[in-house]
Amino acid sequence: MIEYFDKNWWLWSLRGVIALLFGVAALNLANPTITAMVLLFSGFMFADGIFALLTLFARRTEERWSWTVVFEGITGIVAAIAACIIPNMSVLILLAVIGVWAITSGILKMSVAVRCSKASCVPGSFLFGLAGLGAIILGFTATFFPAFSYVSISWMVGAYAVLLGIVMLMEGLRLKRFYRVFDVKKVHLQIQHPYYPA
Repeated sequence: MIEYFDKNWWLWSLRGVIALLFGVAALNLANPTITAMVLLFSGFMFADGIFALLTLFARRTEERWSWTVVFEGITGIVAAIAACIIPNMSVLILLAVIGVWAITSGILKMSVAVRCSKASCVPGSFLFGLAGLGAIILGFTATFFPAFSYVSISWMVGAYAVLLGIVMLMEGLRLKRFYRVFDVKKVHLQIQHPYYPA
């Protein structure tokens, strides 16, 4: 797992900045049209999926847990494309797409958080869990309470994007400080866990 975080702090920080920008834009939408919502939210899901893959493949790690990050990235990209190509898009369909993406993304983020908590060399695992919990809450609200979601869809997704942006930015800065202090290779050799071979 160490390769996933080693020297990738700037990708985490950039992912956070982009999420914050999407979040602020969504929170400032006044009476948005369905077209504006589709473009904004699909752009956010696509960008989040791309950066999830970049943070993984930038280090070319092949550890067993990495499929969760791959699946998270692909889920965001597929959801964004689906939102753009589905004919006669309605708010309810858009909510369904956002709901499925958010729940899946949240579960996968929490899975990574659990893996991180088992690796003493990876700081801030609770941040991944927090981002995952926020995504799951967004997904369940959008899926099972569509009437409520219809009124506040841009606020909901915007609030989650801001939360995700803050979490990713904090994690990026924590990683920068952490790996500046510790020698990554030495820490890697000290990990005694079957998922994190030295």
